[in-house]
Amino acid sequence: MRRRTSILNKVNIKEAVDYLADAWENVSSDTIFNCWVRAGILPTTSGNDTASATQIQQDILDNEVADTNQFIEDLGVASDKLLVASLVDALNDFCD
Repeated sequence: MRRRTSILNKVNIKEAVDYLADAWENVSSDTIFNCWVRAGILPTTSGNDTASATQIQQDILDNEVADTNQFIEDLGVASDKLLVASLVDALNDFCD
């Protein structure tokens, strides 16, 4: 215990920060990525995860388009099919 205490007394705050900075520079991006995946912060990169994420995004987009179409109908603009089609096309272009 005495040796540990003497080492701690010899390291000042700046040196400790320098040691931490040096250690951090030696951590690879792969290590950070793997830690985030293991913690559940990032999804894995398997085909199932990618397909699932793509499906979720498509479902969200479909709901947005449906909500927009309903909003247009509620405004009474639905009778003007040309205007509705151009608004839907503009929305689809924006989302793509």
